[in-house]
Amino acid sequence: MSLDNPTTFEKATIFIKAHKIWFIIGGLSLALILGWAVLTAYQNHESRKAITDARANVNTALQKVTDAQANVANDKVNEAVAVQEFHDAVNTYTNAVNATNEQKWAVNQAIANVDKAVNANVPVGITAEDVHRMLDDIDKEQQ
Repeated sequence: MSLDNPTTFEKATIFIKAHKIWFIIGGLSLALILGWAVLTAYQNHESRKAITDARANVNTALQKVTDAQANVANDKVNEAVAVQEFHDAVNTYTNAVNATNEQKWAVNQAIANVDKAVNANVPVGITAEDVHRMLDDIDKEQQ
């Protein structure tokens, strides 16, 4: 090594030794910045993943609501068909057994109450068992 004419490598070595603290501070700063960037990228990825999972949960729940609404609509159609069959069967029955007008009126009131219950989706004081009991009473009187 010549002091009069040092090589580039020797100049660099002398410079690094003279400014060693600045290289350490710079290296630590670079490591901190790199660590911060990696951590931020990871947090962003986790956040996007959580949003995607939440969106999938919302879509699943919405599909369940849609399916339930479709089932309710189908049940309403089935209910209307069953109620009409009930009306027809009761009318045929009361006509066949020659029920008195008073008995027919009571059965028709029960049918009207069943219709109100079906339309309002709430109980109105008459149940299928009550109608069944009335029809049994008509049967007993016919015998």
